[in-house]
This record gives sequence, C-alpha cells and structure tokens, in this order.
Amino acid sequence: MKLKHRTILITGGTSGIGKALAGELQKDNTVIITGRSKEPLEQARRQGLATITCDITKRADIEALVMKLEQEYPELDTLINNAGVQYNYNLLTASGAHQKIQHELDTNLSGAMQLTHLLLPLLSTKPSAIVNVTSALGAVPKTDGLVYSASKAGLRSFTRGLRKLLRGKDISVVEVIPPVTDTRMTAGREEGKMPAGELVQIILRQWAGGRRLIAPGKIKLLLLIDRFLPGLADKIIR
Repeated sequence: MKLKHRTILITGGTSGIGKALAGELQKDNTVIITGRSKEPLEQARRQGLATITCDITKRADIEALVMKLEQEYPELDTLINNAGVQYNYNLLTASGAHQKIQHELDTNLSGAMQLTHLLLPLLSTKPSAIVNVTSALGAVPKTDGLVYSASKAGLRSFTRGLRKLLRGKDISVVEVIPPVTDTRMTAGREEGKMPAGELVQIILRQWAGGRRLIAPGKIKLLLLIDRFLPGLADKIIR
C-alpha cells in the first residue's frame, strides 16, 4: 500500500489522532480535513491543509461535503473515518441523556456510514482505501460508556461487512483500533497514554505494510483475551 501521491479525506481532523494523521500524511499527499469549528480549520489551512466545514451528524452537511469533493477533488482515493465523541455517564442515573446518546451514535456510527455510502461511487473509480478508526470498547464495553462502546461495535461490524461487500473491487478496507491515546478525549485519565504522534507512526507503518487490522500497543492482546477469556477482558477494562 503506497501512502504517497494520494488524495485523502480525514473526518475530525482538527484535533487528536486525526490532526496527527493529517500532519504526517500531508508530507507526501493532498490532505483534506473536516471539522465543525472555524478557528481550528483556519489554523489547519494556514499549515497547508485543505479544509471543509462539516458536521458529520447532519445529513445536509454530509451531502454538501460529498458534492464539494466530487467537484473539487475527483481524484479522492482515501477516506479516513476518524471523527468521534465519547461521553461518560451511567444510564441508570443520568438525566437527559437522550441528546448525548443521539450525538454519539450520529458522530461515531451513522455519520461514518452515510459518508462512506455517498463516497463509494467516487472511490470505486480508482484504487482506493477506506480506513475506519474504531475502539477496543467496541469489543469490550465499559459500563460508563455504553453508547460509545455500542457505536464503535457497530462501526467494527460495518467495517468487516464492508470488506466482504467490496471483495473483488480495488478498495481496501482497514480498521484501526487505537490504544488509550493522549488526546483531548482522554484528558484527565491517569493511565499510561500513547502520544498521538507515536500512534500515527505505527498506523502508517502497518497500513503501508498491508495490514487490514491495526491494533497497536496492548490492544491486540486485549482482543485475544476477549476471544478466549471474555471475563478477564471485562476485568481489564474495569
């Protein structure tokens, strides 16, 4: 898998893993990022990235994004579904959780699925790649992040099914399961966190090597434990 001279769209590219990926990939590629906030997008534009304002939870924004890509970047050959949000709350005690539930599902799952669906005709015209950033919680859920866990489990299933659907076509489908990474989402958590830059180097190395499942750090071990000793995996997550 050559990671040079590509045209790459990264959703949620203004912070965290998406921002680190964009910064590294722009060295040899045309990189377009999406985000909702004007200031981070302006900053990214000053750093040489192409930017498009898009709220991935809104169907109209997704459709406008796809139309702009078709008109201005018909050479687009890589989609990285990276946008994500996580709220921590207890469904037994949380009041007014409906909006959080909907926002997590729309950001982490529905938006990614809709964008992928609408971009498939463009991606199908050339050798392409779709990369979905999921989570270990999609395999081993945690009790104060049930909706986030469920949304990532859905994206994991979608990724596997999409790979089967596109079998025989020149579109590779890759899943990235990051370890706990030092980003805004994990601010305040005390356990050892992998720097985003270090994670990106691992992702790009394994992606270029043809890996379809990229699970850095201890994530691969956790998935193995969950397969044979799910009770132990639950204890690890707790």
